[in-house]
Amino acid sequence: MYAALQENNVLINAQTDLSRQARYRCPNCRQPVQLVISGRGRAFFRHCAAFSGDNAESHLHEQGKKQLYQEMNRLGVAAKLEVPLGHHQERRADVFWQHHQQSWALEFQCAPLSLIELSERHQSYRDLQVREIWLLGATYWSAQRVPIKAARQFICYGASWGYYLAYWQPQTDRVCLFKHLCYLPPANQLFYQLNWLSLPQFVQAVAQQQTQPPLSYIPEQPLLYDPRLWLGEQLLWPSSSWRSWQDRCYQQGLNLNDLPQILWLPKVLPPTVKRWSVLLERQIAWYLRFHELTWRQRSQLYLQSNWPLLPTDEPNQLNQRAFRY
Repeated sequence: MYAALQENNVLINAQTDLSRQARYRCPNCRQPVQLVISGRGRAFFRHCAAFSGDNAESHLHEQGKKQLYQEMNRLGVAAKLEVPLGHHQERRADVFWQHHQQSWALEFQCAPLSLIELSERHQSYRDLQVREIWLLGATYWSAQRVPIKAARQFICYGASWGYYLAYWQPQTDRVCLFKHLCYLPPANQLFYQLNWLSLPQFVQAVAQQQTQPPLSYIPEQPLLYDPRLWLGEQLLWPSSSWRSWQDRCYQQGLNLNDLPQILWLPKVLPPTVKRWSVLLERQIAWYLRFHELTWRQRSQLYLQSNWPLLPTDEPNQLNQRAFRY
């Protein structure tokens, strides 16, 4: 990243003449960052390796990158380690290779990374026409070996796997794949299927799925979950945000507790938001504004997301009719 906070909380650009001994913090997560000068004199900030309190995380990252590089070369792929990309070397791929005139970058992410930084990296790869594959380290799962909330921003989509997260374990030389991630309302818990793959299996499967077109709408699903009972419980709380939705419904002669059947939810919902109830809010906002909600409109509302690694389609009629709430 190219900006950080000084000790006086002033935002400063890395290209300014700065001291490498001064203390800087990430403007997003407020954790320590250090000023780094690349081999060509390009200045940027990065999170300190000692973020977790010791160097174990950094060691695991180095070990993992080397194993990933070795595995790719065993496949007969002429991979390279730590490759600078771009005219100003603004991007550095952990493992890089080219296949059939397509460039690929494999990122092994162990250190905490903000959504802003992830979005910047993803956009940088897109601008460079490099397809990226993300593998997460142990920082991004809990003691029970399940994804933590911070991992959700790395959710990807594949035609065969649905929404998925992938973890690289250098100790076992395997990829732990959490696929078909979804919500089953009214729980905000992520549900999934678990698979263990070798790195060749994982990389080949990702490459095959990335050549397919992005998901433009969700195949129609039976509407098996009626949220009206859940909404009634929410309205019992005086501070509930759903009371404002109740007021908006009243203004149009509707009752939040008596929603039309078109607003019922499928049994399975995509994890494209932090809480499944956000998807219900999108549906209600759309219905109150346009007094209609087809399945295609509904599925497009589900697919709208801030997660940068999810595939995006060309702007369509739904996006042109965007709303705010």
